[in-house]
Amino acid sequence: MNRFESFLSNKLLPLSSKMQENNVLGALTEGFIRTSPATIGSAFILILANFPIQGWLDWLQKIKNC
Repeated sequence: MNRFESFLSNKLLPLSSKMQENNVLGALTEGFIRTSPATIGSAFILILANFPIQGWLDWLQKIKNC
Protein backbone atom coordinates (compact mmCIF):
# COMPACT_ATOMS: atom_id res chain seq x y z
CA MET A 1 0.00 0.00 0.00
CA ASN A 2 2.89 2.36 0.71
CA ARG A 3 4.21 1.87 -2.84
CA PHE A 4 0.83 2.79 -4.24
CA GLU A 5 0.60 5.92 -2.09
CA SER A 6 4.12 6.96 -3.01
CA PHE A 7 3.31 6.45 -6.71
CA LEU A 8 0.23 8.63 -6.37
CA SER A 9 2.17 11.32 -4.50
CA ASN A 10 5.22 11.32 -6.75
CA LYS A 11 3.73 10.79 -10.21
CA LEU A 12 0.05 11.71 -10.30
CA LEU A 13 -0.07 14.62 -7.85
CA PRO A 14 2.19 16.90 -9.94
CA LEU A 15 0.28 15.98 -13.09
CA SER A 16 -3.10 16.69 -11.50
CA SER A 17 -1.91 20.02 -10.10
CA LYS A 18 -0.71 21.10 -13.55
CA MET A 19 -4.04 20.07 -15.06
CA GLN A 20 -5.96 22.05 -12.42
CA GLU A 21 -3.99 25.17 -13.27
CA ASN A 22 -5.10 24.96 -16.91
CA ASN A 23 -8.16 27.18 -17.40
CA VAL A 24 -9.67 25.16 -20.25
CA LEU A 25 -9.43 21.83 -18.43
CA GLY A 26 -10.72 23.45 -15.26
CA ALA A 27 -13.76 24.79 -17.11
CA LEU A 28 -14.43 21.39 -18.70
CA THR A 29 -14.12 19.65 -15.35
CA GLU A 30 -16.46 22.12 -13.70
CA GLY A 31 -18.97 21.75 -16.52
CA PHE A 32 -19.00 17.97 -16.23
CA ILE A 33 -19.39 18.18 -12.47
CA ARG A 34 -22.31 20.60 -12.74
CA THR A 35 -24.17 18.60 -15.42
CA SER A 36 -23.69 15.17 -13.83
CA PRO A 37 -26.83 15.30 -11.61
CA ALA A 38 -29.04 16.20 -14.58
CA THR A 39 -27.51 13.44 -16.69
CA ILE A 40 -27.92 10.82 -13.98
CA GLY A 41 -31.47 11.96 -13.22
CA SER A 42 -32.55 11.84 -16.85
CA ALA A 43 -30.95 8.42 -17.29
CA PHE A 44 -32.90 7.13 -14.29
CA ILE A 45 -36.15 8.48 -15.76
CA LEU A 46 -35.40 6.84 -19.12
CA ILE A 47 -34.71 3.51 -17.42
CA LEU A 48 -38.06 3.71 -15.60
CA ALA A 49 -39.92 4.68 -18.77
CA ASN A 50 -38.47 1.75 -20.74
CA PHE A 51 -38.39 -0.89 -18.00
CA PRO A 52 -38.65 -4.25 -19.83
CA ILE A 53 -41.47 -5.82 -17.80
CA GLN A 54 -44.69 -6.27 -19.71
CA GLY A 55 -46.93 -5.38 -16.75
CA TRP A 56 -45.10 -2.09 -16.30
CA LEU A 57 -45.35 -1.28 -20.02
CA ASP A 58 -49.07 -2.11 -20.05
CA TRP A 59 -49.65 0.17 -17.05
CA LEU A 60 -47.76 3.04 -18.72
CA GLN A 61 -49.78 2.57 -21.91
CA LYS A 62 -53.02 2.57 -19.89
CA ILE A 63 -52.04 5.84 -18.18
CA LYS A 64 -51.12 7.39 -21.53
CA ASN A 65 -54.51 6.54 -23.04
CA CYS A 66 -56.53 8.00 -20.15
